[in-house]
Amino acid sequence: MLGESAALSGQASAFGEQFKCGTQLYFSRINARGGVAGRKLDLQSLDDGYEPDRCPNNDSVHVWHARHAFEQSSCCAARCAVFCLLSSV
Repeated sequence: MLGESAALSGQASAFGEQFKCGTQLYFSRINARGGVAGRKLDLQSLDDGYEPDRCPNNDSVHVWHARHAFEQSSCCAARCAVFCLLSSV
């Protein structure tokens, strides 16, 4: 699972939606070939409206999912709209 906080609404929504669409398209291509080490990639997108104050809440949700995925021996990462890696388990 890859979690992202992106501008899916607001002034930068066109950019956020296209970024999400491109990532999903790429993940579909990888998944069609068997995924990564036999595991399917999954994108979980949360809307931050391109407002920095909304990112920490989204990040908290992604961290909760990362912990849950780790407990199930899954790989998990999260990224924010400025493309920095937030957590990798």
